[in-house]
Amino acid sequence: MLQHPREAQSALGTVRILRRALPDVTVRVGVDFSRDPEISRMIRVPAQRGLLLYPGDGANPLEPEAVEGRLTLVAIDGTWAQARSIVAANPWLATLSQLRLSPRGRSVYAVRRQPYPWGLCTLEAVAEALALLDHDADAGAALLRPLRAMIGMHVACGDAGSSDVRIDRQLLEREKYLPAGT
Repeated sequence: MLQHPREAQSALGTVRILRRALPDVTVRVGVDFSRDPEISRMIRVPAQRGLLLYPGDGANPLEPEAVEGRLTLVAIDGTWAQARSIVAANPWLATLSQLRLSPRGRSVYAVRRQPYPWGLCTLEAVAEALALLDHDADAGAALLRPLRAMIGMHVACGDAGSSDVRIDRQLLEREKYLPAGT
């Protein structure tokens, strides 16, 4: 995970959820990663092909049948403008196979407006990619449950005008801010 420094400060960032759910996630914060030894080591392991999950001009649709063996999935975390700045600052990213998703629905990340109908937040994109690559829709759904809960809590607090509402789980579930059983 290549994370923009400003996104690392975001209270509603989704990388925290990814880190807890996926212990193998490596997060590097910055803009220019060209001299980062950890990133260099990870993407150059011959037995693990590096794939960039980013919907740029040269991106191919993610087709699980075309991806074989172990791989390192590289995702960029930040606003769309921040993600573009990371891609621009790291020409070595162009050496990776670039993949894009064809989401089945709109983003649930209601905290920010998505500038594209196919736009997803980082967590949604990684969840969808992993579900496709692992041929396991439940894996993606498991990652999205905490995201939905986080967004629901945020919206509920905004609607109530207070964070006090977060302690009433029954109210939050009844009013559909939280999915039942989260």
